[in-house]
Amino acid sequence: MLAVIEAILGLVQLFGWYGSYHPLFKITGTFLNPGPYAGYLAVLAPLASYRLLKPAQYGGRAIAWAAVCAVTAILFATESRTAWIALGVALAVQVCRETDLSAKLRLVWKRHKMYCWGGIFLLICAIIAGSFAMYRMKPASADGRLLMWKISCRIITDNPWCGVGFGNFKGAFAEQQVANFSSDHRPLKEQYAAGSPDFAFNEPLQVGVELGLVGLGIFMAIICLTLKGLTEEKNGLLYTAIALLIFSLASYPFNLLPFSIPGVFLSAVARQKNVVVSPVRWPYRIGGIAFVIIFMFHALVLRYGGRYYQAVRQWNLIQPAYLNGGQKSILPEYEKNKTFLLDESRFAAEYADCLYQAGYTKAAEKLMRSRMALFNAPESYILMARIYEAESDTAQAEAYFTKAMLHSPGRIYASYLLADFYCRYGRLSQGVNLARKTLDKRPKIISSRTKEIQRLLRHMIDNHMNVERQNES
Repeated sequence: MLAVIEAILGLVQLFGWYGSYHPLFKITGTFLNPGPYAGYLAVLAPLASYRLLKPAQYGGRAIAWAAVCAVTAILFATESRTAWIALGVALAVQVCRETDLSAKLRLVWKRHKMYCWGGIFLLICAIIAGSFAMYRMKPASADGRLLMWKISCRIITDNPWCGVGFGNFKGAFAEQQVANFSSDHRPLKEQYAAGSPDFAFNEPLQVGVELGLVGLGIFMAIICLTLKGLTEEKNGLLYTAIALLIFSLASYPFNLLPFSIPGVFLSAVARQKNVVVSPVRWPYRIGGIAFVIIFMFHALVLRYGGRYYQAVRQWNLIQPAYLNGGQKSILPEYEKNKTFLLDESRFAAEYADCLYQAGYTKAAEKLMRSRMALFNAPESYILMARIYEAESDTAQAEAYFTKAMLHSPGRIYASYLLADFYCRYGRLSQGVNLARKTLDKRPKIISSRTKEIQRLLRHMIDNHMNVERQNES
């Protein structure tokens, strides 16, 4: 039923009758992005098709037919290649296990091996051609994922056993990406693929980054036990688990609640045969104590959870003033909400910027250093550079401007800031050389802002040339 509702909502958004939850995409369902939306449909669809194959064991054929038809109609419009692959593999395994297709294929193999080899060759060619076509559909997205996986593997190599700590993926990824582009000359394709991801877009890799090989081993053991239990029980949820697992290899489903709940449910169902439930009569006093504890826990959650959401609402109200340059005036508002929101990377960066704009550079530096593991955007390095420059620590300022430039080489703003920094501190030749190299680059995003930056870089070069002419004359 959930698949039907989500698919119908996607169709309504596709025809423009209902707005999506992302400004750049027409189809998001109840999600904020079409990727997780497509993955959710791909996870639910195998259960619906299983009901069609087992009508005697599971009822609801009408709902199952509606789910299969609705998901088929909308899934390809999402352009989520990971969801297509996840659903395709899950359905292929389902058809082979739940029908006599595998027996028929074995019989054909025995009788016509030559034709079967030809069919296998054609199938391999079709898979290669389909993979190439899917890559060409959105090459920048595929290149970005490959870069994220490469950098994540390097982080695991540097922190093999215990990882970088739970929730510290962003900061570790940013530092490793800077190291990646500073070590040697990287191809342009890789430079333009660099970004500021919040996730590794591969759940096993993200677990390995944050919790190391020990945590990754536990995670993989849970997955293997889940698949083993569902296979032994001949449970139709096995195909949902397969789709979820494959989707997690190129996305971030376990970081979203609509996927985490089914994941825990699948693990529980897979081991249900080992659970023994025996009735126990609890004394009234113990029951009363338990009731009081639960009531107090809920009261605390409501109190502090409510204050958190209230702080988020206040933050959303003051953000327009921050974006319009009113950092000094709204600093007290950030002070009020820091107790509940300081672990939010965007809030911490904005609060530090407000402190810096108000002249509290030491406080801004302390805050940025304490929350550096949360930051993954070059803007954080730029803010640190400006803070150190305000404290007259030019060496540290140069280091952070350089980090900002190396973080995303496809963007030219940080390169312009470093070139301007060189020129302002009398290192004209370095600044002009960097300005010329930056102008030779094709910006990752061409906009009015990038055109203005290019104009400033040309102006910087022209000023230097004029100074040289005056010195020669």
